[in-house]
Amino acid sequence: MPIIITALEDGFRRCGVAHSKEAQEHADDVFSAAQLAMLQAEPMLLVEVTSAPEPDPTEAKPPAKKPRRAKAEEKPATGGKPSPANGQ
Repeated sequence: MPIIITALEDGFRRCGVAHSKEAQEHADDVFSAAQLAMLQAEPMLLVEVTSAPEPDPTEAKPPAKKPRRAKAEEKPATGGKPSPANGQ
């Protein structure tokens, strides 16, 4: 669950982080439960704990392509010229 934090004053520090006036997303493992409670109690911060974002269907990845099998060369190994039969 990402945590989105916005400071009312740019550069306001809490829990070892300088928070920005612009919303910043933090992974849920950045702060301990005690730190998260401290951040949520801080009146200078707006803290939103969100659910995991759902994938955007407009950014769907194309299906994975199957690996292509390399085809053996059909030309003789002599550079494209047929080799003389029986050493002639």
